[in-house]
Parts: sequence; structure tokens; C-alpha cells
Amino acid sequence: MKLKESKMSEEIKSCPLCGALSNLDSCLDEANNTEYFLRCAYCNLQLTSYSKDKIIERWNRRVCKDVQQLKNIFKKLQKDVDYFTQNNGSTLAFKDMIKNKFDGFLMTVQNYIDEAIN
Repeated sequence: MKLKESKMSEEIKSCPLCGALSNLDSCLDEANNTEYFLRCAYCNLQLTSYSKDKIIERWNRRVCKDVQQLKNIFKKLQKDVDYFTQNNGSTLAFKDMIKNKFDGFLMTVQNYIDEAIN
């Protein structure tokens, strides 16, 4: 795969999950088709599409108040993870457990958002 230069667009809104900046990247697949990736710079929420217009439209769509509830849970969980993983008194095993739970939550949220905006 050949990676194309990363681009930012004024028409792309901030991340629908955490509100951070987002990046639009593209690459060529084996068939020489351009595939687009829109990714949050903070929480790594990502969408992919072969249509630039479609991916931006999907990213910019704010589906419902359920997503706002997920955002609130996500922000609280981020704070908890940051606190526990930066605390010097925490054991490595405990930090790994928290990180794994957080990663699992992110995957669940990613799947929910993918279903909601498709």
C-alpha cells in the first residue's frame, strides 16, 4: 500500500466521541483504489471508506443523545484511566488491567458508533 499525504479539511468536524481534532488520510489499496481513513488524533476512533465525501458526511453526522451519553462515559473513563495509570503506587498488573478494560470499552464504543452512523 502506498500512503498518501495526510490532509485536514475545514469541513471535517471534531471527533464525535471525544471532541478532539481529526485527521483525514488516504492510501492506495492493491487495486490502486483510494481508501480514506478519518481518525481522531486523541481517542483513535476511526472510519474508513472509498468515498471522501461519504466518510466526511458519516464523521460529521451526530446521531443521537446516546452518543452524548457515551461521550460522557468516555470522558469519565479517560480521567479514571489517566489517574490510575499515572499513580506511582499502582502495580504494573493493575495498570495493565485498567488499560485492557479501557481498550475493550473503546472497541465497544467504536462498534456502536459504526453501527449508528452507517
